[in-house]
Amino acid sequence: MRKVILSGSIAVAGLFGAGLLGVGISGCTTTVTSSGEGTEVEVDVEPPAPRVEIRPNRPGPDHDWVDGHWTRRGHDWVWTSGHWTARPRGHNAWVPGHWDKRGRRWVWVEGHWR
Repeated sequence: MRKVILSGSIAVAGLFGAGLLGVGISGCTTTVTSSGEGTEVEVDVEPPAPRVEIRPNRPGPDHDWVDGHWTRRGHDWVWTSGHWTARPRGHNAWVPGHWDKRGRRWVWVEGHWR
């Protein structure tokens, strides 16, 4: 497991090679933890409530919906829209990502296939 603590005016993009995460930080402290089970991002500011999204028609029976979510960029929260994604062979369900309150911090737990 790798843990990186970022603070001040720092921009991090493509931190995990695959472009899974782009985080901008300014005026807050952010901790990024990466392991074989996914990535967690911690911030010290509560995220806004999730937006209600209207899902377009499912493109096919082998597609699952990935909910939209808030990402912290500088002093702002930026919405990443939800989308349909093709289910990888051998997987049967998408486990959604979510913000989880842990003490005084908020942690983004990345979604993953099961």
